[in-house]
Amino acid sequence: MEERSVTKKVYTINKDIIRRKEKWNFMVLFPSSKRFFILDKKFSKLVWANWTIAHSKKYFHILQDFLNNKIITHTSQKDNTKKTTKRGDMAPLNVTFQITNRCNLNCVHCHRTKDSFNDLSLSDFKRVIDELRAMKVFNINISWGEPLLHPDIFEMITYALHTWLNVTMSTNLLLRNDEITKKIATLWIRHIHVSLDSHIPETHDKIRGISWSYKQLLNNIEHVKRYNIAYTFVTTIVDQTPEDYQKTIDKAFQLWATAHKTNGFINQWYGKNNEHYVKDFSEHKKIRKEKKQEYTGKMNIIAETMFLIQLGKDYISPKGMPDIINCWCPAGILTCAINEKWEVLACPFFWDEPAGNILKNTFSEVRNKSKLLQQLRERADIKECGTCDFVKICWWCRARSYWLFKTFKKEDPYCFLLTS
Repeated sequence: MEERSVTKKVYTINKDIIRRKEKWNFMVLFPSSKRFFILDKKFSKLVWANWTIAHSKKYFHILQDFLNNKIITHTSQKDNTKKTTKRGDMAPLNVTFQITNRCNLNCVHCHRTKDSFNDLSLSDFKRVIDELRAMKVFNINISWGEPLLHPDIFEMITYALHTWLNVTMSTNLLLRNDEITKKIATLWIRHIHVSLDSHIPETHDKIRGISWSYKQLLNNIEHVKRYNIAYTFVTTIVDQTPEDYQKTIDKAFQLWATAHKTNGFINQWYGKNNEHYVKDFSEHKKIRKEKKQEYTGKMNIIAETMFLIQLGKDYISPKGMPDIINCWCPAGILTCAINEKWEVLACPFFWDEPAGNILKNTFSEVRNKSKLLQQLRERADIKECGTCDFVKICWWCRARSYWLFKTFKKEDPYCFLLTS
């Protein structure tokens, strides 16, 4: 390790702040707003091994922002370890907790098993949260089934937030009432994801499997608005027409959504027998491009990888994207999931191919020793894409490949190069 004695104006990163220094980036989570910042290689060089930051005129405004948000404090400390420490085990940026497989819907594209019901225990949840916090995971998403059906949901959220983690939640919104929404708002869940599959009530209800789900959703969104909780509407394209898709995005804006998110259909479990799902997304892709331009500055238009992969390189890897998140499919790299049986999944859609169980091993052991996750990260023995120019960064939707071909090493038939 290089040693160099330097006395200069420096800042100390406060101990509770979640931060990470990767090879090319420095990442930090703002404690109050929960904004996630990724800073470039030049700024990362200012961050030393003892978590102090050297003063820089170039980054004065960023440092001032850090001071204002109590991320750093002034110090006159003398630093003797300017060279950064070696990077440890690879940790995800996000972990999705599928806390229960109980649900009050019966969606046609559901990938949960229905033969038995399981809930994650509160005690084990706390243990795993402590480990994720020590690994400097930034965000957890509480999801799966309907999380509000879990008896300890509010205790889980409270505990995670007390460790300074950012917490988001996915819900179908059908169980929301004024009391429940007030509890969520009090706990500082500032953003939720809500399913809206169509602007047509009958179509939404058909996909969700409950005849009154659309009406109940619109009624309950009023509770969310009342407590100033931001929400993203999520549309999973199953068999909706391009016109329906277009008007559903407009409906999300009319309902004051912060963002609209598009998911692609993964034909697995009960949904795998659905022969009517959309196979040609050419019109849907045009609509999304048009809507992204139309709602610039008004509503974010985003999408999951399984849909983005169909749009083209500029949508997956736009200019200026930080190296740490420049992979097209985040499964096993930037994210993973823990299901209601405590199995670690590369992503929520890798349901019957778990990487390990964290009741038997620690999360870190599963994350870094699983052969499945290592293959997903290293792209071992993948030959189908040949000499494709994008093969080193592509990371197509592995879950879709797996469910279509029973191997994640096959090419994704929805790749934009194959469908353009």
